[in-house]
Amino acid sequence: MSLDDVPGETKFSYRPWNVRDLSQIIEKMRRVITRRGWKTLYLENHDQPRSVSRFCDDSDEHRLAGTKLLCIMQTTLTGTLYVYQGEELGMRNVPASWPAEEYKDIESVNYWKYITHKYPEGAPERERARLFMRRKAATTPAPPCSGIPRRPTPASVPDVKPWMRVNDDYPEFNAEVQRRPEPATDACNNVSPYRFWQRALQIRKEHVELFFYGEFDVIKNTHPNVFAFKRKGGDEVSVTILNFSGGEAEFKFPDGFVIHTWLLGSYDAESTKKAKKGTIILKPWEGLLGVGRWDAQQ
Repeated sequence: MSLDDVPGETKFSYRPWNVRDLSQIIEKMRRVITRRGWKTLYLENHDQPRSVSRFCDDSDEHRLAGTKLLCIMQTTLTGTLYVYQGEELGMRNVPASWPAEEYKDIESVNYWKYITHKYPEGAPERERARLFMRRKAATTPAPPCSGIPRRPTPASVPDVKPWMRVNDDYPEFNAEVQRRPEPATDACNNVSPYRFWQRALQIRKEHVELFFYGEFDVIKNTHPNVFAFKRKGGDEVSVTILNFSGGEAEFKFPDGFVIHTWLLGSYDAESTKKAKKGTIILKPWEGLLGVGRWDAQQ
């Protein structure tokens, strides 16, 4: 979880990272497993920020694609998977407009106390620190339904003040809304993060030899913003392709490889209509999972 931390500084520091950094971390974890070890898989917990805000783009335009990309990555790696409360809903960090006083986790409180003592009000360093807090602060509550009030609290308990404010996007990003039946249309991005996670976990369970115990190899020489890897278990071979950028990216399949079926894609049905060999163009923050076959030389 230190991928974007500056070594020796607090977690509220920020170091730009690239796909190569991510690949090296995952390959290192994989070496532990090859020595008969095991690992846990997680991107969020009570001390960490929301993963779509930290590792992708949590804007309204790209939030769903990024959420699904991270889901595809995690569910196709080996290890015991932890899905933190609200991660399956695609929850993001609090809005940048919220003041620092809205952050209630102790690390954020102490960090902001340090910043306000060090820098005077209005100093650019203070605003920069607040934005770093927004990126790295601990997670906010996961709303169970769309009926949760923001403020004030319900009339029945007028003197009660919530300990932590609920994210402003709770009317849509809550468990009740996202657990509704999927729409009949196959239009892009119609599948909620919750339903997408259900699909991904079901696929993971159906292919235990592949995703739990299968061989793992990074696909080299891809676009600098694309992280891709193959898994092989028994007679099955899968390819996971992840575009960690806000722009389009080209991915060329290795010679001799052909996708048989696209199983998952960040853009839902639109993703699964892509070409099955040769070269494909990935949309911003697009993740893909497909099963296929390799020729004898692979």
